[in-house]
Amino acid sequence: MENSSKNDTLKYANGDVFEGTFKDNKPHIGKVLLSNGEVGYNVEWIKGDVEIRTRYDSYYDDAKLKPMEKCYYKDGEVIKKQEYHESGQIASNCALEGGEPHGRERKYFEDGIIKIDIDWKEGKKHGKELEYSESGHIKTEIEWIEGKKIKQLKYHYESEKIKMELNWKDSKKHGKHLNYYENGNIKTDLDWIEGK
Repeated sequence: MENSSKNDTLKYANGDVFEGTFKDNKPHIGKVLLSNGEVGYNVEWIKGDVEIRTRYDSYYDDAKLKPMEKCYYKDGEVIKKQEYHESGQIASNCALEGGEPHGRERKYFEDGIIKIDIDWKEGKKHGKELEYSESGHIKTEIEWIEGKKIKQLKYHYESEKIKMELNWKDSKKHGKHLNYYENGNIKTDLDWIEGK
């Protein structure tokens, strides 16, 4: 098997162009020019199935080269995608199936604390979505089924005590809507019927 590198270009279906070295007849290290003519990002392929994208302005400074995105491929399809903050810390991590989010997605604050945790099924939110404060406490909880809000939406105080509970049915407010004081006493008690 030939393992040599050569310079060449490759035009993608979306009009973007890879310009750089190829290894075993696959893109290896180079840059991607966007279809509008702008330089988009640097790219490096590892073992032909992991694509690491870095910011173009860091292309010539290897000491500061930080990824902006990593894509993991299987049989030519992206199965996992990671995005990074400017600092190089991970910003998000998402499993994909058929090009759509499928499974767990996590988004992170700059310091690495989880910001959002979402479950996906075939490109639609499905299961629990949790949003956290920068101190790591749960701020919001939402239950989803196939992209529709269901059950309860909960907002929390920084102490993680429930601030508000709102019930949903088919993505419409339906049922009890309760607001609480931080001591747990009910502040307001409302009833909704199909969004009214």
